[in-house]
Amino acid sequence: MKEKLKLRIEDTISDLFDGEMKENLLSFIVYLRENKMNPSRSSAVSYKISCKGVVVGYIRINKENNTVQISPFLDVYDDNSLSNEVKEIVWSNKGNGLPCGEGCHKCNRLNTIFGKVYDDACYQSVYFINPTLSELECIQKLLVLRRDVIRNGNAKCGIPINYKM
Repeated sequence: MKEKLKLRIEDTISDLFDGEMKENLLSFIVYLRENKMNPSRSSAVSYKISCKGVVVGYIRINKENNTVQISPFLDVYDDNSLSNEVKEIVWSNKGNGLPCGEGCHKCNRLNTIFGKVYDDACYQSVYFINPTLSELECIQKLLVLRRDVIRNGNAKCGIPINYKM
């Protein structure tokens, strides 16, 4: 008999993690809900984080090796919108290549991420695996930046063509 899929991310986190990682992730989920960025099940292993009907990031949970990957989507931001310390955290979590390999052509590729030039960056290029508390705080700042550009109608990347703000 197939294991019943858990629909609440809190249940999945509680089942797979313990200690500080569990506490930090559950606090992060509370933060998302308090800021109207509710995670909802997207597939058997992922939850999308949405704001006003637009996905601002994903949380992927790998039950095989007890890892969580959080991918806050990026946009074109002012280079000074984050502290240098937070930018360093973002840059150190920039993946190699484009996440999809070829580019999804749904957004403009990013030439820079907070002032640092990349040849292979798009709005899904930064992701955190088993994030630390300081990385979760960074992710929160990135999600708020993304949420705010969507709310203000200034989003340039990853927005469906027919989406009306």
